[in-house]
Amino acid sequence: MKSRKELIETPEYWMEKIQNEIFRAVYDYMEQNEFNQSQLALHFGVSKGYISQILNGNFNFSLKKLIGLSLALGLAPALNFEKLADFHLKDETRKLNGKIMWPGSSTVTIPTGMPSDEYLDETPSYYGANRHVA
Repeated sequence: MKSRKELIETPEYWMEKIQNEIFRAVYDYMEQNEFNQSQLALHFGVSKGYISQILNGNFNFSLKKLIGLSLALGLAPALNFEKLADFHLKDETRKLNGKIMWPGSSTVTIPTGMPSDEYLDETPSYYGANRHVA
């Protein structure tokens, strides 16, 4: 089984993390504007299937589509790179505090008996199933 540190260094981890962030942004936009999937698709000028793919995590955006979606959500498509060592340090700090923290969101205490290395992403369960190392 890979450690959390090893997983963070895989492309799959980052793909899923970014997909979760896109999901959160689209879901929050739907909630704030009281749209269902069909209404959101109409509002953005895209198919309902496209919105469904986003909400189900079954998508792999081109950079152009990602930028277009960001702008449609009223968000600046900013990209931030940081050194892996710095990311690991912040990740370890969150674990040492006994909490899983979502930027701009809530914190969740790590369950007793559940090593924090078993948490792969930072997605609250109300956005979909938390993913764990089996």
